[in-house]
Amino acid sequence: MKGRFVWGTMVALAVVMACGREVPPPEGTSYLLLDPEARGLGFGILIEGEARQAILPLAVEAGRDVVVTSPDGELAIEVGEEELIRVCGDGTVERLPLSDIDPDRVEVRGSFEALDALADAVGAEVAEPVEDGEPAFLIAPDVVALLAAMTAPDGIIEVRPVLREVAPTTPDVPAAVAPRPAAATPRAVATADASKPTIAPALVQTMVGPLARSVSGCGEPALGTWVSRQYSPWHGGWYEFTLRVRQDGADGLRGDIVSHFWAGSAEDASEPTSCEPWSGQEWTVRMPAVGSRVAGRFTLRGTSWRVARTTCGEAPRAGDYNLDSFSGGLTLDGDGLKTVNNDGGIMEDYPTTFTRVACGG
Repeated sequence: MKGRFVWGTMVALAVVMACGREVPPPEGTSYLLLDPEARGLGFGILIEGEARQAILPLAVEAGRDVVVTSPDGELAIEVGEEELIRVCGDGTVERLPLSDIDPDRVEVRGSFEALDALADAVGAEVAEPVEDGEPAFLIAPDVVALLAAMTAPDGIIEVRPVLREVAPTTPDVPAAVAPRPAAATPRAVATADASKPTIAPALVQTMVGPLARSVSGCGEPALGTWVSRQYSPWHGGWYEFTLRVRQDGADGLRGDIVSHFWAGSAEDASEPTSCEPWSGQEWTVRMPAVGSRVAGRFTLRGTSWRVARTTCGEAPRAGDYNLDSFSGGLTLDGDGLKTVNNDGGIMEDYPTTFTRVACGG
């Protein structure tokens, strides 16, 4: 029996049919997804102020006004060209370039009826799940774009991308997106284990975590203490950056940048409580920093670095750590700082959003 569903056309960038042939989305199209935990917690997506469903991939043009809503507040997210953005229930926002995503395969969880409905709609081959609600794989040319042209049928729980580089060759051996093993190397010498399937370098930035302890009403824009926590698949762990920012002359800024790293999985942002039996890395690097705030643009960059603390494993050695350099601007409410990090290494224009946790630095 087929599940009940409603066909709908996404207002922006839906795949259309012309003379019996599929017309691909415009060049630069990106896709948004809300994971089931996020939807269950009341998260939503607003595009240009309009609430949109994002169970199936939601096609969005680069530069559109996109806001993630949650019971704890709102977060404006920047949409670049040709990327997949997935909002998770723990408050993280993950990003992958579309070039790393297999356009012809997706992992889907849902009822048998809902899976049949999607498969029939796009003419997809299905790697059937063993039990109702277990993951299945839909395989069809341009299936990601096709799904963006419709509304999710009742019974669909989750849609996840499949990496192009680890995609299965047959429906019997599906390979879903999976995080790197929880092992870290210092930033300048990050490596991958070629024997294991790996996720492409994704952005995972926190949304809810630091916001819970934010402060408002600080008299001086940009000054104070700012915190950001984000997962780095490149290094297999979490970075918590702390900026302590003070005024230095009319437009100058001075302070320090603290980089606290610990190895772990993307699903668990908690700091380790001990090194045993856990065998990963945890360390803290401190950098004196200088910068400026001119015409609303904020910059703060490290000038040197030293290891302030080694808690577990090995800390970076000489040449192992690249100096962080943040640039960006304040959010509209003045309590958030949206920046990109350029460290001269892997972190190139790497979005990092800070929350002010104290007025003083």
